Amino acid sequence: MVLVVANAGDAVASVFVRRYARQGVRLLRPSDLSRLGWRYEIGDHAGPSQAVVAGRACQEGRLAGVITRLVSVTPADLPHIKPADRAYVAQEMQAFLLAWLHSLPCPVLNRPTPVCLAGDWWSPQTWIHKACRLGIPVTRSEWSVVRGLRTKAIQPVTGESFTVSITVVGSQIIGNVTPRVAQYAQRLAQAAELELMTVRFSSSNNDARFLDASLWTNLADRTIAAAVMRHVLRQCPSIRKEAAPA
Repeated sequence: MVLVVANAGDAVASVFVRRYARQGVRLLRPSDLSRLGWRYEIGDHAGPSQAVVAGRACQEGRLAGVITRLVSVTPADLPHIKPADRAYVAQEMQAFLLAWLHSLPCPVLNRPTPVCLAGDWWSPQTWIHKACRLGIPVTRSEWSVVRGLRTKAIQPVTGESFTVSITVVGSQIIGNVTPRVAQYAQRLAQAAELELMTVRFSSSNNDARFLDASLWTNLADRTIAAAVMRHVLRQCPSIRKEAAPA
């Protein structure tokens, strides 16, 4: 079984789950944590954990992989909980998912961090700073900070008439770019310790400059979806190679 952790409004996750349902892909929503049957123990003598997916118990040994598309659990994800208790329950579920996902022995794309359940969720400024430190050319941008207000979104100074997005799936690059630009994307993924991410550049050629990066890859795209499934299943020795999509 491959789990996709997402909220009910994630249409991209739903498309991916429907496409690979016959291959054991299932959707896990925050509200599913309220179902009876979950088990997670810590300590030297802890047994294997157990999830409840689509109303059925699933031990961690049956999981081929997990794809996480959730920043955090919010009160809006829990309409079945009494309104006065939703904020508290959301925080408890967030802590539980962070610990459980981090401990799973199967591949998890991407491993959770205290900041985000789907990996290190860097600010636009941090991505630009990291890219510069890695020797990756960046588009000149500017932003302003007003006292008492949030930082305004970064905007390229000159504006880009053309952009290209490429997706990193493990060691694979999806997108028509030069080897140099592909290497830029791989450097960023390695620096962020991410196996799954999308990076946007100003060009597909060697003069490309980094614009931004996202943890939310388009799993509705058939090419990206197939690459993600291959990456997950190849790391699971109990899955036959022919189970991975072509």
